[in-house]
Amino acid sequence: MSLIKRIQAWDSRKRTEANKALVADFSVDAAERYVTWHDHGFFRRYWSNLHQIAPDVFRSNYPNGRRFPKLAELGIKTILNLRGGAGSVPYLLEEHYCRDYGITMHTLNLNAHYAPDPKELLALLDLFDTVEKPLLMHCKSGADRAGLASALYLIHSEGKSVAEAQTMLSFKYLHVNDRKTGIMGHTLRAYGRAQALTGVSLRDWFLREYDQEAEQAAFDAERRN
Repeated sequence: MSLIKRIQAWDSRKRTEANKALVADFSVDAAERYVTWHDHGFFRRYWSNLHQIAPDVFRSNYPNGRRFPKLAELGIKTILNLRGGAGSVPYLLEEHYCRDYGITMHTLNLNAHYAPDPKELLALLDLFDTVEKPLLMHCKSGADRAGLASALYLIHSEGKSVAEAQTMLSFKYLHVNDRKTGIMGHTLRAYGRAQALTGVSLRDWFLREYDQEAEQAAFDAERRN
């Protein structure tokens, strides 16, 4: 095993141990330190990647405790956590602040590096139809999963075209198409092709036509060529 891989394995093991200990004996201060040093929170300390994408709808990276007063000023009623992690330290910390500020938190588990699960995508559309606004959607960096969710919101809830929604997955938000996270944009483009041919709605495409494994295979083939 190379030195870099040994360091990565050591770091992963220490993260897992720290997360397990904190979940068992949760402390807000200790959780903030964990998020800062083990969850790339240092980079998010003063950088929020916060943008308004529609009336009463915002996107961002994972919000630390310092950001919740600002979210309260914006009147945020609902937070949609797209990074999953139920029971993890980042999840428990966010849950704590949402409870303190009277914000409802919903969680979906999208993978930034793999074609999204259609069940999660359909649940996302259901939430768009039902949650109380103002709404904030976030993943970890606010670049990829938040970008896809924002694009889907514009199509599903605002009636925007796929071309207009595609702007949600751009380098403005630090999304990079030629990496594994490019599967987010690939998924959107696949729907765009189907919609152009048949006029299928986003919900019906996810329900009846979208093939998660086939889209991932197609994206992998594109990256190899």
